[in-house]
Amino acid sequence: MRKFLGIATYVAIVCLAIPSMVFAQAVVSIDPPEIKSPAVGEKITVNVNIKGGANVAGYQFTLTFDATALKFISIANADYLPAGAFAVPPAVAAGKVTLAATSLTGPAAGADGTLAKATLEVVAVKDSALGLTDVALSDPVAKSLPLTAQGGKITGAPPVNQAPVAAIKAPDKGTAGESITLDGAGSTDDS
Repeated sequence: MRKFLGIATYVAIVCLAIPSMVFAQAVVSIDPPEIKSPAVGEKITVNVNIKGGANVAGYQFTLTFDATALKFISIANADYLPAGAFAVPPAVAAGKVTLAATSLTGPAAGADGTLAKATLEVVAVKDSALGLTDVALSDPVAKSLPLTAQGGKITGAPPVNQAPVAAIKAPDKGTAGESITLDGAGSTDDS
């Protein structure tokens, strides 16, 4: 009976573990997920990261962005895939860039890392989204792997700086040759 309970317990544990292994998915995301927009002409760099990857030997994704807010500068394969991995030259179109890379020597050693780094230039300071579409991960025999993708966002323009407002209180009367005291405590300046 003890042997039966031991076997039954083992089977139960295996049965409970299989669904969690089957449904385990890598998460491909933009890092940082939120960026405060710098000034026009300045550059921002984002990483396309992977978390929980297993047996990944290749990837592909399209990074989307608002072309009225950002201009594509560059994108490059990072260090997630093993040494010797190569990336196909990026395909750039209005508001998007597609990158694909693969390793011929086997899968990535770890579960987490950075797939690629992208640099964009700010052309207008405003709210906009960074998206990931057409995301695919593959194993060493080009079998598709399960994943979820998470985009990011750029927070827009800071509030417009308002001109200072002077509010000065002075006595109603004064005597020639004597000093008077002015009170500017009611003045405002938002900077």
